[in-house]
Amino acid sequence: MKVCMHEVSKNKDRTNEQNVAICMQAWRDRNKKSLTLPLQFRAVETERSIDPETRTLSFSFSSRQPVKKFWGTEVLSHAPGAVDTDRLKRGAVPFLLDHNREKLIGKVVGYELKDERMHATVRLSQSALASEVMQEMADGIRDNISVGYVPREAKLVSTSDKDGDTFLVTKWEVMVVSSVAIPADPTVGIGRDLGESETYECRGEPEPEGINP
Repeated sequence: MKVCMHEVSKNKDRTNEQNVAICMQAWRDRNKKSLTLPLQFRAVETERSIDPETRTLSFSFSSRQPVKKFWGTEVLSHAPGAVDTDRLKRGAVPFLLDHNREKLIGKVVGYELKDERMHATVRLSQSALASEVMQEMADGIRDNISVGYVPREAKLVSTSDKDGDTFLVTKWEVMVVSSVAIPADPTVGIGRDLGESETYECRGEPEPEGINP
């Protein structure tokens, strides 16, 4: 499965999401031992607090909201230990504008898991671009936050002919947080500007009893 995404990506007529769907099916067909996925994204419209004096923003950036993917429905677990916080602890999670690597406007300096949501505190840089973004957020023009994350472990929790498969991501890692003006459809949760060529391994867990692949 480690070569799945590499192999299917050779067909340039398919989108990245279609390639992921193909690999997800292959993962199911091979007892869900592992799957190589690109960086995933999901966007949320969130309430936030802004402190102009310290140039910090506080907001939630993830929840258990089911998100439709091409391979089924994905739910991010927010149970204790589900979120890999190593990069957050090291201050290695950047805050970008529209997921553009060249538009670094701050970084995550604090985080908290509360009420089954991940919350972040971001410190903005002194750049003119960061100041512009902060003002637009204060004015309510930029209401959307998008998180880029890597699913590390997942399990199939339900399946049906009508609704398809639902996967619970039981281990995931935050890679990047971004202010986005026009996010990907929040019911789809797919981003395009960052990480399309990078892939990561997601391990599968045994299916619960009663699940018919």
